[in-house]
Amino acid sequence: MKKISLNNFLKMSPEAPQYTDKNQHYLISGANPTYYNDISGVQEEQIAPLIASNVWQLAYLNDGGHGSVGSSHITSLIPNPLVGSPLNDAFGIDIYGNIFMYSIYNNSCTNYGAVISGINSGDNAIHGFAGLIIAIVYTSAPFIYSSSSGSSGTWTSLYPVALSGGANGIGQRYMEQMGQFLYISDGLDSSHTMSQVKLLSASFVYIAGIDLGIGWTITGIRNFNDKYMAITANNANFSGDYLFLWNGQAGVDPQYKAKIEGQYIDMAIVNSILYVAVRVSGTGNSATIGKTAIFYLKNNQLVPLLTPQISLLSSGYGDNGVLFNFSSKLGMNLVSKDLMIYGDSEIGKEEFVLSTGRDFNKFCVTANGYLLAVDYYTFSPYYYNLSSTTFNQISYKSHWIPVKNLQGLDIWYDAPPSITGDKISVTIYADGENIITGTQTIVLADITPTHYLNKKRTRLDVVGFAGDRCKIVLTTTQTSTFRPIIRGIDLITK
Repeated sequence: MKKISLNNFLKMSPEAPQYTDKNQHYLISGANPTYYNDISGVQEEQIAPLIASNVWQLAYLNDGGHGSVGSSHITSLIPNPLVGSPLNDAFGIDIYGNIFMYSIYNNSCTNYGAVISGINSGDNAIHGFAGLIIAIVYTSAPFIYSSSSGSSGTWTSLYPVALSGGANGIGQRYMEQMGQFLYISDGLDSSHTMSQVKLLSASFVYIAGIDLGIGWTITGIRNFNDKYMAITANNANFSGDYLFLWNGQAGVDPQYKAKIEGQYIDMAIVNSILYVAVRVSGTGNSATIGKTAIFYLKNNQLVPLLTPQISLLSSGYGDNGVLFNFSSKLGMNLVSKDLMIYGDSEIGKEEFVLSTGRDFNKFCVTANGYLLAVDYYTFSPYYYNLSSTTFNQISYKSHWIPVKNLQGLDIWYDAPPSITGDKISVTIYADGENIITGTQTIVLADITPTHYLNKKRTRLDVVGFAGDRCKIVLTTTQTSTFRPIIRGIDLITK
């Protein structure tokens, strides 16, 4: 007997569907192969088992009004910037200007009410600065307010430090801190597009910063390693979008300019690398039409990194809605209600999918280190809890593996299913010259609490395999707290 071993489930590679010893996996979904390293910082003996990922957990049990009448889509989500409130994780603002405080420790969500009355805009935004919450809200025109507590009735208008460009509907203001200033996108006046970035000092003095010029519309800004302010913008007179790098000094032109090959979606800085999400072709937030891709900045040029193969990137949620930091890896929000994780760490290149089943539209790493996300439709916040006792169902697919005379599979695991309803299921798809049409499908017996070989391995017999190559599909079903941990799959041949 001979065997081919599938293991080290650190990286899937649907973009390169060619089986090799180092390129075995087409899809790793519902699993977190880096769980042990993420939770303790200490890697166990096997680098990347196929371990079921934790289910996202509701961030509060005590609803302080987040789901009540008057609350709606969250337009901005930030880590808690306030001094003296360490148990508060994050703040959000909705289209009506309501401010919500999320405390994972207290299992609570507190509705502080609206910054001011009469607000109804999808462009409301908040940011932390100088130990305060800065809110930009829209009535007939955008105004800036600040608060040291976020609670209702304590908001202070920074008028006449008001934004000059554009009324409700021109677009969301983007805010980002670098050094001692808060950088805010703005326009020349209400009849012009948002082409400027202005500076707000800690004493709330408004300073002119940079103006890209008439016709430019800013679509995002990010602090790029405290060296540059990365600015994305488009212009009706040019094709495509552009990335500018500006040192943040008032009156100084951008130092670099790079064309974005497609329509800008979102950007993020993870491990000092600037990533940009782009719609290359197609329109709309569709899972089947068009192409989306990730680029990264190298030598002041944007170069391709990857194209998600299992689903398009979400493109309808804008700023902080698509790219995010996941344990120092790049997280990507997919149309399929999944999150794709990509990284290049000390344990190797990583690429896998975390299942969520939710329409997340905003992400942030909270002041206490949790990854928090908000569901666009229910408005509810969820966090990725590495200590939860409920787990996603694993969905794994191998690449097409050259093999003949396949006799059986050995499935290696930490423990077999123990509760009725829990199971590990395996299907083999065969292809080859002896199969006249389509592919041969062989459904193997499930591994269940009453059907397994021993506590570490089960041999599944394969009868009638007629192919020259095969694809292995493994899925798990959990009805209890059972956490599947698959260590490896051995293909047994003559």
